[in-house]
Amino acid sequence: MECVNGAVPTIIRAVKRAFAIVILVLVSTARSGAEQLPIRTYTTADGLARDRIYKIVSDPRGYLWFCTYDGLSRFDGYEFVNYTVAHGLPHRQIFDLLITRSGDYWVATSNGLAHFNPIARTPDSKFKAYVPQGRPDSEVITDLFEDSTGTIWAGTGNGIYVLHQAGNDWQIEHVSLGEKPDEGLDVTAIIEASPGVLWIGTEQGLFRRFSDGKVERFGVKDGLPHQHVRDLLKDPDGTIWLASGLGLCRLVANVQGGKSIVERLYTKKDGMLSEGILSLFRTRSGWLWMATTNGLSEFSPDVLPDGGHFINYTREQGMSDVGIRTIAEDQDENLWVGSESGGAMKIIRRGFTSYSEADGLEVSRIVTLGEDRSGEFFCCHCVDKRSLVSHSSFQRAPLRKHPHQSARGRCYHVGLGSTFCSRSNATMVGAGERRTVSVSASEIDGGSGDGATSQSLYVTEWSKW
Repeated sequence: MECVNGAVPTIIRAVKRAFAIVILVLVSTARSGAEQLPIRTYTTADGLARDRIYKIVSDPRGYLWFCTYDGLSRFDGYEFVNYTVAHGLPHRQIFDLLITRSGDYWVATSNGLAHFNPIARTPDSKFKAYVPQGRPDSEVITDLFEDSTGTIWAGTGNGIYVLHQAGNDWQIEHVSLGEKPDEGLDVTAIIEASPGVLWIGTEQGLFRRFSDGKVERFGVKDGLPHQHVRDLLKDPDGTIWLASGLGLCRLVANVQGGKSIVERLYTKKDGMLSEGILSLFRTRSGWLWMATTNGLSEFSPDVLPDGGHFINYTREQGMSDVGIRTIAEDQDENLWVGSESGGAMKIIRRGFTSYSEADGLEVSRIVTLGEDRSGEFFCCHCVDKRSLVSHSSFQRAPLRKHPHQSARGRCYHVGLGSTFCSRSNATMVGAGERRTVSVSASEIDGGSGDGATSQSLYVTEWSKW
């Protein structure tokens, strides 16, 4: 075969770019559609204590801990080790796990706090319980947090508590947020906005507590879409996000009394899968994820091609359950998702994402892949026995059909699976007929020729596009 000067290197480079694109189709760039995520699901059949998971926590040693409806599970990447009431836990229902900077493990249960002692001599003494007294439902520990001074805070079914170390033991004390004596505050989240300043989310509103004990309370009158605060998250730049039952809120940088504290509210109108957000998580690579009652959502600060800000994942993408409660990340930056009844799902960061007819491909038999000068990825595949080629383009949105003929010209299938584009406007010939087409190097997309010569390049030129 006689080739245009410079055409072969150009084609080889195009093929290499195409393979690189395939390898880089990762979960972190996956977008909405019916693509199947690289998911590995773990359930009780794999040794997990229970398939309902309230929290997933990664510890400094690389273990993952699962707070479940029926005990605490530790996972080392291969197998689960479970801790139950038989090991000293005061209750089987586990809501949270806090690993302090000093290395202490505190477990939040439905009947008090439990301090974990991994080197206990007997199996039934691995946990020591501390139960708040004097307030109904305060024994239900819902959230744990360690502030910048090392102080441990516990959110309960009736207010917030602080832990004090007394020698080798601990004491737990109630801290008032200004609530009425008969008002129960169901605490859902605790974060520290700045040293000594805590934000506390409850089902009855949002509170800000200063180091001197002063407390401010915020609700619907202050711009919140709903009283029920389900989770709080602080970004490295200080931005505070709030999950409610009616959407995602980004709070203003300088919260002042008498003014709305919400800078931006995101709802279903912005492409959100569900406004019922249960938890928020920011990955080390910077992506904001939301666990919702209808699936998993990823937030995009920039407007997506569909006009929204959210990329959503449900059973269509391989999720084992749509009721998502919690999100975490392991040391390899794989995403872990805990569900209401479908166990734990590991979404492999460096895995492959599959695309099929459900995403816009006419058929799944791919002939070749390519990339045009604008960086747009396309694939050619067989659509019937005559091996007609169709042309599609992958974007960060569902596949759309690429124009079969554009200002850039048409696609050619060359040799064994290599593809290039030409700016030639020659008339298309019969389907499947091989012709020697006169194409100069300057007409090859990405070619380096000057177009002064016009040599013959043996290609298969397809019609009926």
